[in-house]
Amino acid sequence: MAKAKKTTKKEEEKEIIVQEVDITKQEDPALLTRDRINLLKRTVARGADDDELQMFLMVCKRTGLDPFTKQIHLVKRWSKAEGREIATIQTGIDGYRAIAERTGGYGGSDDATFNFIEGQDRIPVSATVKVYKVIKNKVIEIKATAYWDEFFPAQEKLQFMWKKMPRLMLAKCAESLALRKAFPNVLSGIYTEEEMHQSEPVLTEKEEKTNTMENSKKYIFKAKNIDDLNDMKERINVAGDLDAETKKKLLAFCKQREEELNNIIEQ
Repeated sequence: MAKAKKTTKKEEEKEIIVQEVDITKQEDPALLTRDRINLLKRTVARGADDDELQMFLMVCKRTGLDPFTKQIHLVKRWSKAEGREIATIQTGIDGYRAIAERTGGYGGSDDATFNFIEGQDRIPVSATVKVYKVIKNKVIEIKATAYWDEFFPAQEKLQFMWKKMPRLMLAKCAESLALRKAFPNVLSGIYTEEEMHQSEPVLTEKEEKTNTMENSKKYIFKAKNIDDLNDMKERINVAGDLDAETKKKLLAFCKQREEELNNIIEQ
C-alpha cells in the first residue's frame, strides 16, 4: 500500500485551497475544486504556477470579475530583460468599466476625440478620453491621452484589429488610462488587452521555440501531483502550435517528473 506524500509546512502554506464549492455562489473564488483549478490553468491562466494562480484569484475576488466567463485572465509574456516569463492580469474595457461602476463613483465617459496628421482621418496620432468621477456629489472630469506610436503592436499577428479599426483600438487604450487614473485603488495592477498588445515581444522562430521548451520544462517539473502532470500531457498532445519533435521532448520531461513523483509517494 502506497504511503501518502508528506508535505512540509512551507508547501502547505503555498497549496491552493481546494474544496467542493461553486464559484458562482461562493464569495471567495480562491476556494476551488482541483478540476476548476486545472480548467483555469488550461484556459484563462495558461502557464500559471500555483503562486501566480493564487494571486490571480485574489484579484478576481477584489475586482468581482469572473474568470469562468472570461471577464479577466492571466497572460504570461517573455521578458528579455529578466530572461523569464512575467505574469500580467488583464481584462477587457467592459471589465474595466464594471470595476469602476462598482465603486459607486463612476459617472460615465465621453466618446474619444482624435488628432490626425493633416490630410488623413483614418489612423489617429492620438486619442483622448474623458471619464467622470463622482466625489461627494461633485463630478470630477479626468482625461488621458494614448498615442498611436506607443500602443500599435510590433507583432504582425496582433495588428489585424488595429489596422481594421484603428480609432476604436486607440480609444480603448485612452479610456483604460483615464479609468485607471480615476480609480487607482481598484484598477492598479490590471491592464486591458489592447494596452498590452504593444508589450508582446518580437522573437525569431528559434528564440520562440527555445523559450517554449525552457518554460514548459520548468512548468512540468513544478507539477505537485500526477493529476496536474496528466493535465499537462493532455495539453501538449493537443497543442497545435508545437511540432512533433518539441512534443516528444516535453512528454519525455513529463515521464521523468512522473517517476520523481511516484518515488516520493512510495517513500
